[in-house]
Amino acid sequence: MGAGFWKKRWEDVRGNLIWQILIWVFGGGMLTAISIAAKELRRLPFSWDFAGIVFVISFLGIAVVTLLASRRSQNKTVTVADASATAPAPAEEPAGLASLRAEHEGIQRENAGLRDLLVQREEKLNQSLLLAGQFKLETDQLYADTVLLWLREHIHTTGSFASVNVAGAIGLSQDAVSRGLELLRSKYQIVDRMSSDVDAWTFAAGGTPFVPKYKIVSAVPEPNQINVEILDAHQGVRVGWHDTFLFYRLRIVTRSDRSVLQLNPGLSLDNKRENCELISDLSDWVLVKEVPSKHNFTAKSSEDTNLETSSLLKVIETPFRTGIHQQGWIGVKMRGYIEHADLLTTLYLEVVHGAWERVSYVFTPPLPQVDGQQIVASNLRKLVPPS
Repeated sequence: MGAGFWKKRWEDVRGNLIWQILIWVFGGGMLTAISIAAKELRRLPFSWDFAGIVFVISFLGIAVVTLLASRRSQNKTVTVADASATAPAPAEEPAGLASLRAEHEGIQRENAGLRDLLVQREEKLNQSLLLAGQFKLETDQLYADTVLLWLREHIHTTGSFASVNVAGAIGLSQDAVSRGLELLRSKYQIVDRMSSDVDAWTFAAGGTPFVPKYKIVSAVPEPNQINVEILDAHQGVRVGWHDTFLFYRLRIVTRSDRSVLQLNPGLSLDNKRENCELISDLSDWVLVKEVPSKHNFTAKSSEDTNLETSSLLKVIETPFRTGIHQQGWIGVKMRGYIEHADLLTTLYLEVVHGAWERVSYVFTPPLPQVDGQQIVASNLRKLVPPS
């Protein structure tokens, strides 16, 4: 060990030299006391010279041991520090890879935006298709009403006629008359196509292809001043199954400007009239519709609408205009609970209009029912919130 070694050891202990000397003195004293005790046990005479020599040797020995231990501890610390300093730094990400990652994240954000845009456009398309289908049904009904009036005035027997002749007589297009006749055939069973023989077709002037001939298969009825059609039927869901609540979405059109004064519903099950009453306030009920999720094509969420906002009783407060279709919901409460009553019951509806004129309609099951929606009591909906 050279002078440099002892110089380093001196630098190590200089900061707390007094504490180190105290440790050495205490250690030397302890060893001296142990040596004197051992000598006394052997019944040897006490000697101050012996005690001083033992103390000096113990003092110096403890000092040397302490300095060497300090050196070993420092060497370990330096080794760890050197290893940390010499450890290879993590490799930096290549600039090309970083740009590719940024570009990939940008593409993902663009794709998410495109998905949202596609969902919005799909919803608008579905709404447009629904409105287009509804408009076609309403238009076909108007064509059928017009053709029915002409048939009542001009066809009094079970004779045959061609659609092209009706079109020329009432001033509608061939397509409009055909749509009206098809509705009279498929829905009301008033007319039917003639069998496929030589008399079943007639040639339309002006190069139009052959068009079908029709025949009347039942007496032409007197057109009602008011027409009612049922579009949807559902049974209400609520807590406590004591009564049955049925809801119907109806569409009404009048042939002339008039007011609808009352709607008097009735229900029957297995040809037995049930005790029921009209629900005047629908604010306690919610129409729950399933709609596609805006962020996931395969998932669906729900949309709630308070039924009172589309109540038919509020619609009839305003007089009807000629040919303008109006629709809304009515509710009927039936005593006692019947499961699946919306699929089993017959709806009787008396409409009071004009100068207290009355017209009755009967809607027998199966009634139309729109999928993906149900009617739930608002207090139950609070317990099961929209998804």
